[in-house]
Amino acid sequence: MNLLIVLQTQNVPPRLQAPHNEHPVAAEPIGPTEVTRPPLSEAVPAIVIRKSTVDLNLSDKEAAQNLTLAIPQSEPEHDGVTETTPTKSLATPRHSRRNSGESSSSNLSRSDSGESKSGHWLKEQLDSTRLECPKRAHSFIVPKDVQERLITESTIAEDIQAHNGDIGEKEAADFAKKACQHARCLYATLAYIKRGADICALLNEGITDKNLPLVRKPNDRNAPLYLRCGKQVQTMTTWKPKYRENFDRVQWWMTSPVFEEGKHYYLDEKAVLPFIPLDDNEESLGTKQGGYSEVYPVRIHPAHHKFWKSTAQV
Repeated sequence: MNLLIVLQTQNVPPRLQAPHNEHPVAAEPIGPTEVTRPPLSEAVPAIVIRKSTVDLNLSDKEAAQNLTLAIPQSEPEHDGVTETTPTKSLATPRHSRRNSGESSSSNLSRSDSGESKSGHWLKEQLDSTRLECPKRAHSFIVPKDVQERLITESTIAEDIQAHNGDIGEKEAADFAKKACQHARCLYATLAYIKRGADICALLNEGITDKNLPLVRKPNDRNAPLYLRCGKQVQTMTTWKPKYRENFDRVQWWMTSPVFEEGKHYYLDEKAVLPFIPLDDNEESLGTKQGGYSEVYPVRIHPAHHKFWKSTAQV
């Protein structure tokens, strides 16, 4: 049994439904990654994207671009093949403050530049691990497993203390713990734009991952950001407009959905779906033309579905 996603880019929200007669496309790890995986024909759910090629005479509210996500309902049997992937060291590099020309009293300027040891390193790591959506140029995701691996309590606490001289070690640890529990995507977005230490003010304002994505007012050069209820985010009013613009763009990379069997999803037109390229042996499953649509398969990143337990890395 399969699930169906219909993504509508105007006023009609997409929903997941379930067709009955499709089967998943084989999933294999990309590149040198290796995994204990199901048989080739059942490993990863297939995604079929349908784009209208004729005028269906729909109203403006009904006009939509359709996405079909084929998802198996039962967990496939594994073939027992276990492979391993070399791990990369994520140790924070050591930097010398002697050559940086910064004094310990320059907390304000350091916060504005975002050049703390932890923050600068984390931004580079997030940037190097992002994946570009194969069907949407310049749209990226930073997978959930990568965020969990890179964004730890110690990393957040170090970033906080590097920029906020009046916050002690214990208070920084408390903020870091709360961020890991309730605002990891929020902190990842802040770290990417080098505003990681502002997590404290945003948490005090009551903003967590549940409030993402924030909403940017269109056609406003100041790019103010609001909660979905219409309340402006006060912490960000002191930022330069470029930081708010960058936050609005990057937040979508950190909040790509994680699909679960049997659930319905309302997807914003800006949402970046967690699709990854097909393997070489799957290229023959390319774009097909139908009577009313164009159909092509994609694969879901293993960290972005819970159809079965996956140990794959990409």
